[in-house]
Formats: sequence, structure tokens, C-alpha cells
Amino acid sequence: KKEGVYLMIENFYFIFNNIKSSNIENLRILESNHHSVSGRDFELISVPGRNGDLIVDNGKKKNSEIRLLCKLDVRKNKNFTEACMAIEEWLQGEIGYKDLVFPDGYRFKAICVDQINIEKKRRYYGTVEIFFSAYRESDL
Repeated sequence: KKEGVYLMIENFYFIFNNIKSSNIENLRILESNHHSVSGRDFELISVPGRNGDLIVDNGKKKNSEIRLLCKLDVRKNKNFTEACMAIEEWLQGEIGYKDLVFPDGYRFKAICVDQINIEKKRRYYGTVEIFFSAYRESDL
């Protein structure tokens, strides 16, 4: 942060399934919520005649919903369509939890959920919005 202006984290990358995002068409994170903390998994049950709800703790944390907004730079490859297909194959090619690692030390087991929103902004540039459902192994 510099005098009230937030600096972009343009050079910020992530690793998913052992592949660094910057190796996929120079995909760089612009925004991330991976520092958010997931909530405990519990239920509140209303019991007639009792003040306060009954708390049933399921003994775990819920998955975090991680949203990444990235910049896509296809100047090297020069083919936006091929870049989109490569991103899809990398993130959604195989169903199952994979390692999701950030250079600041955060590590998750994650699966890419929902659609991957890719928007072409200019000839060789675009934005990519990615959603993961993830848990930290240390939360087990």
C-alpha cells in the first residue's frame, strides 16, 4: 500500500496440480481472496421450550471458496482460443482435489469449480476468473 493506493499484485502467481500459472500463457493474479478463513461446519437447531439453539458441531471446517482474478497475456503464443483451451484442460481436465500453492506459504487441496470466466480485453490480453473449492490440510 502506498499513500492510499493499493498496488496490483501483477507478478503474483499460483501453482495448481504442480503447474505454475505464469507458465500457462503468462497467467498472473490480479486479485485473490485466498487469505480468507473458512468457517466451522456446525448446525444450529431450534428446540421448542429452550432458549438458544442447540449447536451440533460436525468436527471440521467448511471448504473455502477461493476466487482468483487473473490477467492473461497471449503475446508469446498469439492464439487466444488455444490459450483458453489450455487453461480449461489444466484446471478442469481431471476431477479431484489437487495441490493449490501460493508463494506466500498458503497451501490447499483444491478443485476448480463452476465455469472459468475468460474475457478478451484486447487482441493479446484478457482476464480470467477462476473459482476453487479448497481446504487447508492443516485444518483437518
